[in-house]
Amino acid sequence: MPKSRVKVPVDSKQKERIIEDLARDALPGNDEEKQQERQQYCESIKDLPFIVESVDFPGNLLIDTQHIDGQVIIRINTRHRFYREMWEPLRSIATALPESISSDEAAKAARRSIEALTLLIIAYGKAESMDENPCEHFSELRNDWGKFTDSLMGKVKDVI
Repeated sequence: MPKSRVKVPVDSKQKERIIEDLARDALPGNDEEKQQERQQYCESIKDLPFIVESVDFPGNLLIDTQHIDGQVIIRINTRHRFYREMWEPLRSIATALPESISSDEAAKAARRSIEALTLLIIAYGKAESMDENPCEHFSELRNDWGKFTDSLMGKVKDVI
């Protein structure tokens, strides 16, 4: 994959603080065990190119992204309706033991997955339509999105 073109400099202290904030968001609590867990978490993600976490924050944003030193941090808003009605139910089925899921539940989850992906694509198209000249402003984004999706298909697994 090509290098990121983000030109917002982040010094090492800032990066450390951002990662620690993400750890607090992802692993809330103040006991000593949670603090150790957060330290391990910070260590495990410090060199990853992408970090996706489900966290609770106010507002209508579905996702919030931060770009730091070659990393992309994506926070999925657990308060957003899409998360509550689509993401979380699918995630709980995906993480359940296979023998605990009926074929009916599996079929319903598959249908819901298609609905969720379709909604995201439609919402993206609608967001593009808010620009007066979407073809000019977003064609490179769409091209990159397709390329990176294809490239990541073979690299990103077991992200639940």
